[in-house]
Parts: sequence; C-alpha cells; structure tokens
Amino acid sequence: MFVLALRTDASFTYPRFPQDGTIVHLDPISEVAARALLRNELKAGANQELVEKFTRLAAGVPLNLVQLIEYAKTKRTLTLEEANEWLADAGDVRGVIEQRLFDQPATVRNVLALLSALGSEVETSRVVALSSSAWDPESALQAAYEQGIVEVIDYESDDPTVRFASPAFREVVYRQLSSKARKKIHGKVAVYYSERVQAAGANPSQRDLANLVEHLCATEKYKEGFANLLNLIDRALKACDFKIAIQHIDHAVRLVRDNDAGSVEDEAVLCLKRVRANEAIGNLKVALDEVRGLERIGEISELLRLEIRLELIRLWLLEEDPDLVERVVKKALQEIRLLDGQHNSPETTVMLIRALQLMTEVQEKQGRLPHAAQSAIEAVDIAERRKVKPEANGYGPSVVWGPLNQLGRVRIRSGEFDSAARMFELALRVTDQSDDKRGDLTIRGNIAALLQAQDKLDAAYRTIQHALKTARQITDLRSVAKLEHNRAL
Repeated sequence: MFVLALRTDASFTYPRFPQDGTIVHLDPISEVAARALLRNELKAGANQELVEKFTRLAAGVPLNLVQLIEYAKTKRTLTLEEANEWLADAGDVRGVIEQRLFDQPATVRNVLALLSALGSEVETSRVVALSSSAWDPESALQAAYEQGIVEVIDYESDDPTVRFASPAFREVVYRQLSSKARKKIHGKVAVYYSERVQAAGANPSQRDLANLVEHLCATEKYKEGFANLLNLIDRALKACDFKIAIQHIDHAVRLVRDNDAGSVEDEAVLCLKRVRANEAIGNLKVALDEVRGLERIGEISELLRLEIRLELIRLWLLEEDPDLVERVVKKALQEIRLLDGQHNSPETTVMLIRALQLMTEVQEKQGRLPHAAQSAIEAVDIAERRKVKPEANGYGPSVVWGPLNQLGRVRIRSGEFDSAARMFELALRVTDQSDDKRGDLTIRGNIAALLQAQDKLDAAYRTIQHALKTARQITDLRSVAKLEHNRAL
C-alpha cells in the first residue's frame, strides 16, 4: 500500500491517481471541535479564557493542539504570550512551519517578513504601501492566503485586515530574521508611521502613534519613542482611559530605566501621573504606596518634591481625618508661598492654586466654611490675575474650574444658592472649553445637590441623569455608584 500526503490550495491541480485509489480530504479542525478537545484533555484546568486562547493559537492544526495540551499540563498558570513563544519553540511545530516558509517563493517570504514586523493585525493597504513593488505584494498576500499561512478579517471591507493564521507562525517568521534585517524593516515602518503622524498635524491617530513608538524602539531610537509615548499618555489621561494610560506609563518608565530615554525627574513625573490614574480607577492603596516611594527619590527639583507632597496630601484627604492633615497642608502652603514669591513662575502659580484647593477641602470638611470660602476665593483670584489657561498649565483644567467648584459647594452649605449657581456656571464654561468630562460630571453632581437643596427635585434628577451618562462614557465606576445613590435619594 502506498500513501501520498499533499498540501493543497485553491490553485492546486491533482496529479493522475490510480482509478482504485482513495482520496481523503483533511480540513483544519473546526473551532467547535478544538474547544471540545481542549476541555476534554485539560479537564479542571480548561477555563473558558484558556480554551479560547488555545483555540486561536492552534489555528485548526492538530499538531499545535497536541503540543499546547502537553504544555498546559506541565504549567500551573501561563499567559497567552508564554504559550505562543513555547509553541514557536516546539521542535515539531517549528520544523513544520519552517518547511512551509521555505517552500514559498522569495516574494512571499519577503512580504511575510514585513508582516511579522508590522504586528498581529494590519490593513492590506499598509502592507502594500510598505512592500517593494518588485515583491508584487497583492499576489504574494493572495498566495499566502491560499496556502493557509495568513487569514483575512472583514473580507468585505474596502481595506481588509490580514494576519497570520497562527500566532506561532508569526513568531517563527520573525525569529528567522537577522537582527540587521529586523532593524531595517522596523526602520522603514517607523518612517512610514512618522510621515502619517506628521501629516495628521495636531491630531494623529492613537494607533499610528503607538505603532510609531513600537518601531522607533525596535530600531533603538528610544528617546524619539519616549517623546511620542508622552503624547500617547497625555491623550489617554485626557480621554479618561486610565488603564491604557497606565500601560503607556509603564512602558515609558521602562524606557527611562533600561534605555536612558529620560532623566530621574522624567521618571518621577511619569510616576506621579500613574498615581493619579490609579486613584482615578479606585486603586487608592497602589497610588498611596507609589507616592510614598516617590518622596524618597533623590536628584529631583524642589518644585517636583513639593508636587509629590501635594499629591500625597490629596490622597490622604480621601480617607484621613482632616484635622490630622491640616498641619501638613499649612506647612506645604507656606513653603510654596515662599517659592512663588522668589520665582513667580507659571509652575509655582499652579502649585499655589493646588495647595489652596487642598486647604479649602480641609477647611470645608472641618465645617469652617468662612475660612474655606476665603481659601477658594484666593485660588480663583490668583488664576484670574495670572491668566492661568485650563489646558496649558502643566496639571490640567481642574486648576481653573476646581476652585470655582469648591466655592460653589461651600456656598450651598452656607445657604447662598444664587452665588453657588454662578460659581458652577463659570466652572462649567471651563470644562466645556477644555472638554474635561471628569470635571463636567463633578460639577453637575454638585449642581444636582444645589437643586435638591432648593427643592427642585425634577431638575436635580435630570442633572444627575446627565452626569451619569458622562460617568458611564468614561467608565468612572465610583462616580456612577455615587450618582446612582444620589438619584435614589
């Protein structure tokens, strides 16, 4: 008996077989069958997330499934990245993939090498734009698709997305590139994304910026990558995408520590931003631990050291007795007034306003409303006299709208409703101008409290509804819970 195994594709022409020969077609294992096999083999370890990840990695190839199952049985916990790297290293799998790669024409191998450097998924137009015309990239992609090496997502789109059929395939292709070839490809891609970012002017897409950072770092242009990463961080923070911001900050901190992309002061500023992002998503303990660590950093300016102290005070006020915090606030405010008197710079101006905001909060919590109003009025007056801009002040729009909002809140407690309404109206103008959604929902929450104090319950309910919509848009779960409580009341 003779057995002949052939890999076929859409353009395959069968050779002449004996009339009594039997042809058996073997298709890839379906996703349903792959999931069932994984659940059966892995038993208790087959949680839904792991099954979905392995189904994607295996790409319908029985050999991949067998290897992944054996690997999972030896590991108590594992990540998708670990499994993918291990699969690409598994001798049998790597051998099969390498053989399939070497069987391809040079033009197809060139396009696959480019695709491996571009990322997990990419539009076909970008692959074509970055390929040499001599490679005939459209035909090369078509050939790779027919061979089952790549697959197409949203095929009906005007610009379909293409990716490797198995992530392990991409890993093997990329590893086969020499360091020189990798650097050359990443350099070419970096130029492409740099031109796209520059052409977009002040509003490049986040995806283009992220791709630019990735390829700049792959070519060891760490300082350029760092500069673009700072842009991504600020945009994520402004959009209230705090988890994304934290990921970008982690990356930027690694670039400073491992690749000298910035200074110790740059790292401290990044860590402060991470503190604020963690606090915004409710990770108060993580934020407090980090800001306490920042207090021990050397080689930073006195201004930044005071900034770190203000951040620590702000977090303490969320859970500590204001009477205990007052002394620390007073000391910090005294130091900042002295520093501002010496320099009178935009930086000391912002810091002075922020210290006065903290003092206002302490005094309001203590019930010392006249003192709280006086501190808030001083902060508002400084912002007006020194023409502090909402967005170009190094901290954010809350430096301008925050004191107005605080003064409005104090006025409610003092029964001065008309004055409170005027303060909130002025504060909303700032948030509208700067598109500060967190500020907007904070102020509207206080407006609802004002309306409730005036017994205008229908208007208060509608205001809370508006704030809830904003809170859900930016996934501010703490504000959602607080607003839902207020709406119920």
